[in-house]
Amino acid sequence: MLTITSQNLALYQELLKLDLFHYGATNFSREEFQEVGMNDDDVYLLQYMADQEVGHATAIANMLGRTCLDTHVASVCNTCSLFRIANNASRSCEYAFPNQTVKEYLQFSELVTRFGEAGAYGFLEHLNSRDAAQILLQSITIGARQEMIFRQFQGIFPMPVCIPSLWPYPCAESPPRSTGLTRRSPRACSGR
Repeated sequence: MLTITSQNLALYQELLKLDLFHYGATNFSREEFQEVGMNDDDVYLLQYMADQEVGHATAIANMLGRTCLDTHVASVCNTCSLFRIANNASRSCEYAFPNQTVKEYLQFSELVTRFGEAGAYGFLEHLNSRDAAQILLQSITIGARQEMIFRQFQGIFPMPVCIPSLWPYPCAESPPRSTGLTRRSPRACSGR
């Protein structure tokens, strides 16, 4: 049961991102994107990321027993017609995104991608299928890159987490002729 529930959660997340990325690319004007420093290539990247989500959602839906009806067509993103209804798989919802500006959209998109990434990493090891876990891991890895892209679009540092210096561990005794390592403390981490 954990496998089906977890995969459905992952599918909901992929369908949410699919609609969210297309929403941003189609509901804001070129001028609105330019006001926050984004150009046509950046908007194309949003559309490309939405197309990635089609692949992720299709893979997860197929694991759950749903068959993809057709390849992605932008006009079906906000409907349930992307997938044939079958078995245990989630269905796409109609979303009311809380964004009024491109800046709000970028912030919200970053949070959605971070939530999906963090939520899925935790249940991967509990999946009954290593193959399913590997497919989800590949999807999550792309989601992590998407989060970094949204952070960069906002002008903030792409990696949101800093791990304090844990390396190198203290060495009680160095072997003869070993190459010494000088421990340097990284500068303090800050940011969101």
